Amino acid sequence: MTASVFASRATLQNVAVILRSRELPPGSLGFLLIEETLHFISSLRQAGGPGRFVNERTARFGSQTFKTSLFLNSTVVVQGVAGNRFVASAESRRDLLNSWPASTLELLGKNVPAAVHGAQHKRQRQIMSACLGPGALQKVMSRADRMTRKHFEASWSDEAQLSIAGTVKTHVFRLACSLLAGTEDEGLVGHMEAHFRTWISGLVAVPLDVPGTTFNKARRARDVLRRQIDEVIQQRRRQLQHEQNANSQYEDLLSQMILARDENGSSLTPEELRDVTLFLLFAGHDTSATALTFALKFLEQNPSCLNRLVQEHEAIASEKQPGEALNWMDISNMKYTWAVLLETLRLRSASFGGMKEAQKELKYNGYVIPKGWKMFFPVSSTHENDEYFKDSSKFDPSRFELDTVQKEGPPPFSFVAFGVGPHACKGGDFARMTISLYIHHLIMGKIKWTSLELYEKYHCFPIPTFTKGYQVVVSHDKFPVM
Repeated sequence: MTASVFASRATLQNVAVILRSRELPPGSLGFLLIEETLHFISSLRQAGGPGRFVNERTARFGSQTFKTSLFLNSTVVVQGVAGNRFVASAESRRDLLNSWPASTLELLGKNVPAAVHGAQHKRQRQIMSACLGPGALQKVMSRADRMTRKHFEASWSDEAQLSIAGTVKTHVFRLACSLLAGTEDEGLVGHMEAHFRTWISGLVAVPLDVPGTTFNKARRARDVLRRQIDEVIQQRRRQLQHEQNANSQYEDLLSQMILARDENGSSLTPEELRDVTLFLLFAGHDTSATALTFALKFLEQNPSCLNRLVQEHEAIASEKQPGEALNWMDISNMKYTWAVLLETLRLRSASFGGMKEAQKELKYNGYVIPKGWKMFFPVSSTHENDEYFKDSSKFDPSRFELDTVQKEGPPPFSFVAFGVGPHACKGGDFARMTISLYIHHLIMGKIKWTSLELYEKYHCFPIPTFTKGYQVVVSHDKFPVM
């Protein structure tokens, strides 16, 4: 669907509310509903990211609730804990429905969890919860552990110079292909990775579907990826048909998703399985790769935090036999590692917020949100707010250490890196496993990394990314205990 069609629909939608403009939040929809999107994308190309876009308009209009247009959709931006709570509550009542931009959903697929609702969403969520929870991940831990060990042997040699961003992205994509899609074929994975990069670059691009545009290239890459995923699924189905024991310890989550059933005995349809698998590759890769890359940068900049990690992982390793793989209990015991991950996601979330669509006219903060309009909650409005996180610009994993009785943790609805409401992300455990394994083998390999540029700049398009790829020099030594 082209941008002109999207714009026509949005224009007709706006006619119905022009006469009620006094009840709408302050703000501007921009010229032809495209101007604000261009400003939003421009903000992603800068270190301030979407927070810059939101803060500028909050100051201009004197309100934390304002109207704008994002990806050719009339949109109301809500902020803070109150805004996040309202969105979650309204979605639970089905007054709001999860609704990513139409152009983004066109690239992701109509059967992805972000696009479905009601009974279909419930069925998908039950199956995904079973296939992405600790029990299922325990079955793939040995494969993940083995691949992570091999990665360090191949990529982190002494005195090497490497791009951590590039190295991590490649490893996480190959690991995701192995665990989520059940394939480790070097040729296939390499071919998929090239198309994968093109595909994700279009998810937040201007939705102009004409030859040569980022969106058009992304759509073509999506079609290639779909065909490749379909072939992988068909091959795995044939293999499963020849295996007699349906309760085998399958070392890939694709097999588990093929065999999984919901409470009514229903499985994922072939189209759902394809779209969900591709979506999980995207979600699992983006969250894990981004968080891991920035976590390593934060740890390098904060030696005291790195030292605590060293102590935690050495203690866990001391309880293992030589060569023994980690298990889920070990991951659960990496409590400070989990705190480091959450703090990294607070400061450098791969998601810049969530978007929902009003199913009826709603009122919030004294303003009207017309039926059919979108509501957008930016993570920056709480994550980067001193009201909810003291010295919010500071990297401080102790915010998420909840073992101390006096600690209550962040206020509800202030940490929203995994979203809010019924469509909150279910991939947190997968990201936790991937990142914890990586940090463990990095530390236990006595590997040190030194930035060529300690305070390198970054941008947020399409996700937080270092401008020069986080170039480091690698050395193998024992960490000093402080």
